[in-house]
Amino acid sequence: MKKRSTLITFILSILIIIVGYLAYIKYIRPTYLFNPTQTKEVVLGETNLITLIKHTDQKDIFGIEIEVNGNSSGIFDMMVFNETGLVHTIALKGEEVDYIYKNDWYSDTCFLKFIERDNANGELSVEYRFLGLN
Repeated sequence: MKKRSTLITFILSILIIIVGYLAYIKYIRPTYLFNPTQTKEVVLGETNLITLIKHTDQKDIFGIEIEVNGNSSGIFDMMVFNETGLVHTIALKGEEVDYIYKNDWYSDTCFLKFIERDNANGELSVEYRFLGLN
């Protein structure tokens, strides 16, 4: 009985390793390692619109990840657009801004518009990654 449970445990361990390796090869590596991040800087009050563009070698875009970090003296809105129009509006506030936006995305570009409320100012770093299957 003990030998049988040891064999089953060994076989299950090997299967878990194989499934993990296949998930890495088919999903994790193509999605994250082959889709590097890019960075843009935003100065609230000066920069109102920035354009995010995929890398030239990326194909079949299916998602986007945008991380906004920095500081702000008040509340501001970040509006996310594609070629057809407004997709989302996000209100951000606080001295230290730390926000991650993830969504399905099927376009090669993304437009971010920043609108300050009550003359908010500050500096932000926008790191973004278009997710695609190459």
